[in-house]
Amino acid sequence: MEYETHYYEFDSDGRYMDDWKTWHNDPKEAFLFLDRVFRGYHDLLRLGEYKLARKILDKACCPEFRVVEAEGSEDFEDDSPFTIADAAGERKFSMDIREIGHDCLEALFLEYGDGEEPETADKILEILQDATGGNLNPSDFGSLISDELLAYMEEALGEEIKSMDTRFGEFPEVRQY
Repeated sequence: MEYETHYYEFDSDGRYMDDWKTWHNDPKEAFLFLDRVFRGYHDLLRLGEYKLARKILDKACCPEFRVVEAEGSEDFEDDSPFTIADAAGERKFSMDIREIGHDCLEALFLEYGDGEEPETADKILEILQDATGGNLNPSDFGSLISDELLAYMEEALGEEIKSMDTRFGEFPEVRQY
């Protein structure tokens, strides 16, 4: 990935803006390839090949891209990682991030079926808390998610909340007026 930056003091309408504009280029067409991968695993899920889809998803959903400065760029530095969610936000894929996240979770639910294990709950929560699944909710999956798995997820979140309480101190109770 390459980023290009340019400083603009005025916008095209002549209004003062005093800001940097940044855009990302994909000279090696990595996102075109990933778009094909996402479309392919979406099709695999529809064909019932969820185990193969999961193998692909584990490798394709979590990459971060090294971003380097393009030749025509000015002095602004962009050192933040560029992720799948960032790429989807810039419309580099034909699918939106919600569809990609939904496919990730659907493949996970279909692969593990009724195996309500705490590890499965942890994987689901990891995806839901990631930018890929941030707009999703367990209720989006209806019959694919069992009550036992929801209980494991609730337990895992309870542990996380307790951990946060010990690190940051308990929040005071809110008074109702």
